[in-house]
Amino acid sequence: MEHDLTLEHMFPKEVPVEVTFAILTPPTVDAVLRRVLSAVDQHGFSLVDAVALGGLRESTARLLFEQEVADGHLRAEDWTEFCEAVGCGVVEKTFRLVCVVLARRNAVLKFAQLCGHGDPSVNQLHLHAALRTGRDAIRNGIRTASSHTSASALLDALAVDLGSGSLPTLFEADTVAQGVERTYLLAALPKTSEVSVSSALRELHTELAKTGLTILTLRARGALESFTKCWMSRAPHTMFDHLQSSHPAACLLAGASSDAVIILACEGPHAVLHVRAAAASVRRWAPDIHVYSPETSTE
Repeated sequence: MEHDLTLEHMFPKEVPVEVTFAILTPPTVDAVLRRVLSAVDQHGFSLVDAVALGGLRESTARLLFEQEVADGHLRAEDWTEFCEAVGCGVVEKTFRLVCVVLARRNAVLKFAQLCGHGDPSVNQLHLHAALRTGRDAIRNGIRTASSHTSASALLDALAVDLGSGSLPTLFEADTVAQGVERTYLLAALPKTSEVSVSSALRELHTELAKTGLTILTLRARGALESFTKCWMSRAPHTMFDHLQSSHPAACLLAGASSDAVIILACEGPHAVLHVRAAAASVRRWAPDIHVYSPETSTE
């Protein structure tokens, strides 16, 4: 086998952009999401995609588990507990994890370093300020790729998981408890916006967290750079398809060729009022922002 030993190959002038991921698991999803979004901006990552899921498929969970075992963070006998931690086979509608897809030069190694050791107690022992601060090695709060090989395989699997997110039954009246409202927000950030989609999402998420609302679902898409277009061809946004068929304004926003788009769906007392207030906090960055509520909500 011949090896390319030219200077151009051994010392490339530009390191190519890589894509990696973070899977945020209960019970610290919301807190870790805000920390990850802060790290995205601080360390030069671009947010490609962010999706709330009801758990991973077993095949995806198995790939992730085998990586953790190979890295020495988990044992083969931890499989059952690991499945529960990532929502594999969970039928509870309340289970929610968030998958974030990120891009940057040397993304895989850099983000793995930010996450720290697979066991949060090791990070604490060495006073390492890592993103990973979960309960133990099984419920460690955040999973990511530890190598380029696993990143490639897991992104292929996650594209199938992420492509299934939708909103169709979110507003069925018979699923809403008395005194509870459900509503969702759709925002588009122009490519020329002075803030990133990760910053806008963090601002929205922080404001909504103060209200005590439950975030039922989430999907955010970064501006359509080349790496985002490549990812979106693998994990299409079915949520956007649903909104486009329901609301003309959503069709214009979600169909924007270069805009970043955020969808958040929430539930709780006075949800419409709270979501509108959160929307006002980012309107200066995202003038195209809409709040929708079902007819059963009292506004």
